[in-house]
Amino acid sequence: MNFARFRLLATVLILYSLAVRGEAQMRLPRPDAPDLVMWEAGQSYAGGEQADPRLDRPVEFWRAGISLEEVFADVERQTGVALGFYPVNDENRRVPVHLFLNQQDPPTLRAVMAQLMWVVDCPFFVGEEPGEKAYYLMSTSIAGGADKSLQARVAAIWKAREGRWKDIGSKLDEYQQALDLSREEVIDKYQGVDDLMLLNLLDPARRAATQFTCRHMSEIQSFIEAPQFLAEGGEPMGFGTSIPASSFTPEDVADLKLAFGVSESVLRDPAMMFDLNVEAVGRMRVNVSPEYPQEERWSSLDHPGPYLLADLTEDFALSAPDELALRRALGERIPPDQEAAYLKKLEEEIATRRRERERIRLESERSLSPRATDLLESTPLVLRNTVPGPPLTPWVAQEAVARETGMNVVSDGLLWLGRYSYGRPSYGEEKTATLTALAALDTFTHAPAATGMRRPSWEWGDAGNFLRFRTADRDIWRAAMLPQEFLDWVDALLKPHLPDPEDLAKQKSLQLSTPVDLVHLTRRPGRLSDLQMRFGGDLNYGDPRELANIARHQAICHLIYGAMMRPKLTRFLASLSDAQWEQVKGMGLRCDYDLSPDQQELLISAMQRRGAPPLTLADRVIILDQEAEAHGFYSIRCTTSASARDARGPRGARGARRTGWIGGLPYANKELQVEAVAPD
Repeated sequence: MNFARFRLLATVLILYSLAVRGEAQMRLPRPDAPDLVMWEAGQSYAGGEQADPRLDRPVEFWRAGISLEEVFADVERQTGVALGFYPVNDENRRVPVHLFLNQQDPPTLRAVMAQLMWVVDCPFFVGEEPGEKAYYLMSTSIAGGADKSLQARVAAIWKAREGRWKDIGSKLDEYQQALDLSREEVIDKYQGVDDLMLLNLLDPARRAATQFTCRHMSEIQSFIEAPQFLAEGGEPMGFGTSIPASSFTPEDVADLKLAFGVSESVLRDPAMMFDLNVEAVGRMRVNVSPEYPQEERWSSLDHPGPYLLADLTEDFALSAPDELALRRALGERIPPDQEAAYLKKLEEEIATRRRERERIRLESERSLSPRATDLLESTPLVLRNTVPGPPLTPWVAQEAVARETGMNVVSDGLLWLGRYSYGRPSYGEEKTATLTALAALDTFTHAPAATGMRRPSWEWGDAGNFLRFRTADRDIWRAAMLPQEFLDWVDALLKPHLPDPEDLAKQKSLQLSTPVDLVHLTRRPGRLSDLQMRFGGDLNYGDPRELANIARHQAICHLIYGAMMRPKLTRFLASLSDAQWEQVKGMGLRCDYDLSPDQQELLISAMQRRGAPPLTLADRVIILDQEAEAHGFYSIRCTTSASARDARGPRGARGARRTGWIGGLPYANKELQVEAVAPD
């Protein structure tokens, strides 16, 4: 990029910020074209400084997942107005949008352009081309620094959580002291203050679990101070410690028998252990579980235990069964034949309180006028294959709202979500749900999650006769868009299995399978950024109603599954040469002298557990799991050299899994499989 163009782009960003403050009439110099100025819809009417009567022409769209490049081409066909991008090949071209515009009274191009600027968070500039005006959607820095931004947000969340985890020790101290209190003292101190603690101290089984936990304070304190998360950091559900049955004292056995309703023979089994787990949000739970729960003899063991700590989370409330147990522990008599009705009443009360809290939160998240709120609340929708609870498929709900209310819907279509994510309805059998338009759209709005970003979510509201939506955390999602060359590779894999376009348009389902080489499954995803590996499969790269795009989405998710789960290991595998891959597929690649220093660093980074002692690669081997491959999966293991040799035998791989660190990486089936079903 030459200096003049660099200066131009810098000026664009400055002008955009100035425009927000109403100072948009500064001119944008371009060395190779007429001057451009920030476009203002209010100045484009007759008599305005940017007057253009062509913008009064109506435009018609009823499409989901259409790229801005296609939108602009169709606008020019409909109105004769040239809409372009600056620079010409800017990534804005690929951004998909959902457009459902009133078909009886189509909006003007001016109105649609104004809403598109808000939706994609980019300004239009206008310039005089020979004879008439042309408009350019300007480049954006929305995705700039997204990776660091996400890392900072996640780090802040984990720092706050680690502070809460350290409070667990002091909370257990409080439990230990409370165990010496009388029943009356416990009720007086904790009723209405800490109902969970009150329940755990009054209910005999929960009290027994509490006594066991407090007896093992030293083990608990050690793992809280140095929690070991899964390799690569990731987003762990939590962490925990295990106490084997061999160390159970008679007091332990007595408490665990009462707490979990299991016999002494079960608790004395060498394969039994006690687990204490801290969930990512700060809840602490006790479990008794077998070491190998998949074994048939444990199939009937119902081992999840009670929460001892849940008040570290925000807005925690007892569940209906816990509330029922607490009332009984406090002496309330509830006849068995009335328990079901009593429990249902409690569930309704809890649900009502939660709905009210959710209503208040949602009202603060969206921006709706009273008129739009009334219209959406009074408009019922009947949606197939859905239920009111989970997030609805955005384009399905938006299209239904546009059809029933007559409002124009303009939304970005970055995210691929909902019932057709994998080509078939989520709920199996046909289902319908009736809910208001407002309730349907509210399912798009979520609070920030453990990633430091919202779960797939929209910022939305109304502007005149438009409903408009844009993705929350736009910087993350824009940075996660898969590069065109990766999409071209996916299309090349699918192309031999797709019928010609005319036949494909008539089909409602598509099944195919094709082998995929392991090297391609590592090298191609290995070129993606961390954000592309992690979130690229959640994005929309075409109309989600079209069978070919549903198949492509399935293929993308399949091909980057391993990379999404283990990005650092993917980086390491992508660095292997052809010769190194032959060793991986053969007797194994020795980590201590067959890898370069850079490769060794990548591998250690992928294997190192947070809080664990530093790892070394001495006597470690990277090897293809032949047992898994025989069953149709690619899986990579990092284990000891002796275990790798043993793995050549028919039962060796199973035995090897119990010796040395296992880096099982099931990238996908050896065959890329697609079973797509188009929506009705």
